[in-house]
Amino acid sequence: MNDPRLIAISNLLAQYSLGNFNTPEIPMSEKLDEIDSIIGGVNMLGEELEATTVSRDFFVSIYNTVSNFLIVADTSWKIVDINATVIALLGYTETELLGMAIDELIKPDQTAAIKYELELQGNKRSQELNFSRKNGSIIPTESHWSVLHSPTGEVSGYLIVADDLTDKKLKEREILLNIMETQERERIRVADDLHDSLGQELAGIRMMLATITNHIDDQKQQTNLNSCIELLDSSLENIRSICFDLVPSALNEGELVMAMRQVIRKLSAQDDVEYIFETPLKKTHLSQQHQIAIYRVFQEFVHNAMKHAQCSEIKIEMNEINGQFILKVSDNGVGFEMGDEKEFSGRGLSTMNSRIKALDGSLRFFSKPGEGTQLIVKFNL
Repeated sequence: MNDPRLIAISNLLAQYSLGNFNTPEIPMSEKLDEIDSIIGGVNMLGEELEATTVSRDFFVSIYNTVSNFLIVADTSWKIVDINATVIALLGYTETELLGMAIDELIKPDQTAAIKYELELQGNKRSQELNFSRKNGSIIPTESHWSVLHSPTGEVSGYLIVADDLTDKKLKEREILLNIMETQERERIRVADDLHDSLGQELAGIRMMLATITNHIDDQKQQTNLNSCIELLDSSLENIRSICFDLVPSALNEGELVMAMRQVIRKLSAQDDVEYIFETPLKKTHLSQQHQIAIYRVFQEFVHNAMKHAQCSEIKIEMNEINGQFILKVSDNGVGFEMGDEKEFSGRGLSTMNSRIKALDGSLRFFSKPGEGTQLIVKFNL
């Protein structure tokens, strides 16, 4: 037991335990006995440990330098590993994140379907999800979820890889806002052209025809002229109506409540539908851009209700509560199945949603067959 080779083996193993795998190997003796066999095995162990460590460090360096979120959760959906990107973008420390439930970073209603698929069916799933930062703000992501398996084939956890979509969403928002502004400028231009050009010309023609009728004795010709004047009156009224639909004067002046009252009075005179407008507001604290978006969404909802809902009542509620502007519009019509994507897109609802989201608002629909449809729009003031 006093063989110095055994002491050398003990010292080398101690170095390995400290992570020093590049320590010089123990030379073999000429005896080539059992101790030399042990020495050979220990030397080989050092080489394998050094290679394994290099591979692990190389993997960790890649793991922490990729720009994606990389999160590993255990079978109870608790976080057991994250990369540096998660820490940098979410604002939590590594200690805070490890052991945290996934539902603390992503709302449970967004993850419920994903968990179900992965736990029961083992499928992969990709979906746009919002991650919550420590400061309460969110990061939009395209996330990819998959199952991790142990060497024996059992489920050992879940891997979440997510791409930050913040820049993409900002660019999309900028493009959509530019489109909305262009549309509104075009509406104003068309309304001005109709009112100032065609409307004035038709009004002039009417005046001339009215003058001519005073100098015609033939009853038949006078009847025809009176018919022309009536048609012109109808055309002028239609032009005024089109101009109002394009750009209500009150809305153009930033008076959303007044514009809503005006359009509801007009709709009530035209339709058999009863319109109920409830609001304590005289003015809103929203920008004109936000007011225009709300007005257009309301127009779209009414258009859809007239076309699809077969309703007899549309109720509009508008208020500002706890720093939020809230618009609720509902009908008592036939409703529809929310899961029907064709039905949803056919009603232009996705367009409404995009318009509101571009201004950092939220829009939600609620509908069931036979139970009508409700729209809720919210903006932070």
